[in-house]
Amino acid sequence: MTTGRAQGPGGSGLSAGPEWADVESVGPGRADVESAGAEWTDVESAGAGSTGGQPVTAGPGVKARTADTVIRSWCPADLEPTLAIFNQAVAQTTATWHWSPKTPDQWADYCQARLVAPYSFLVATRAGAVVGYAAVGPFRDRDGYKATAENAVYVAPDSHGQGVGGQLLAALIERSRSQGLHVLVAALDSTNEISAALHAKFGFHEVGRLRQIGQKFGRWLDLALWQLTLDDRPTPPSA
Repeated sequence: MTTGRAQGPGGSGLSAGPEWADVESVGPGRADVESAGAEWTDVESAGAGSTGGQPVTAGPGVKARTADTVIRSWCPADLEPTLAIFNQAVAQTTATWHWSPKTPDQWADYCQARLVAPYSFLVATRAGAVVGYAAVGPFRDRDGYKATAENAVYVAPDSHGQGVGGQLLAALIERSRSQGLHVLVAALDSTNEISAALHAKFGFHEVGRLRQIGQKFGRWLDLALWQLTLDDRPTPPSA
């Protein structure tokens, strides 16, 4: 099928954002956007129909586990493998609109900033090896956006199409809800149908597009903004 994934020379398609709002893509003919559902153990879980099809995981410090995948918080030992995943996307895809790879010091700063509440940084491992990560960080640097965050999900190329992205996004949503966030925003390459389908699976809705605001690999890029409201609070909490 035609996926509409944006990619650079030799790269696999990933979703795009001007900074890091990204999500895995899958191989030709596949769109693994299923949620973890009843496969999740060691945490509270819910299949479709009980919470709108969104798997439920517990709060900070609790691991989410499937038969072969563990979702846990980032730790310093994850710096090298998560950086390798990110820099591969920088070099080969429009998943991120960065043009140059990050250094270990730059990446350490990025990760540490997302370990401070209400933000989160999660990794997925299989047989002890990191196969993907998901993070939420500031949407914009203004006080008025304090209950809103922007999400990122990256999966190692050899783990595409195996449901890792869906497991990470499910855990990230529930962690964000438990941390008191109100809205998640995903900034996606407007041509990436697989990324859009994954976010739609977990309740995101496209709310707007910005035309030709980015560039990479010699072409203009459009940005699709997707939003998920995490709760129904009628007013924000006190400052």
